[in-house]
Amino acid sequence: MKNYFVVVDKRDFKKMDKLHSNEKIWAFSEKDNKEFSKIKKNNIVFFGKEGLESWQMIMKVSKKK
Repeated sequence: MKNYFVVVDKRDFKKMDKLHSNEKIWAFSEKDNKEFSKIKKNNIVFFGKEGLESWQMIMKVSKKK
């Protein structure tokens, strides 16, 4: 199991607040494809908003689409 840390641009953070209650979706652009391909099931991803010192969301990956 690996940990990944993502600092979300302030402009994109509101998109994360509108996630479905039972499904969390993280959309990548093409430039992020190499890093996204490294993330596997059961890895932990920490999400933080740019400019804040704490993590707002911590999620365990259950599947990738």
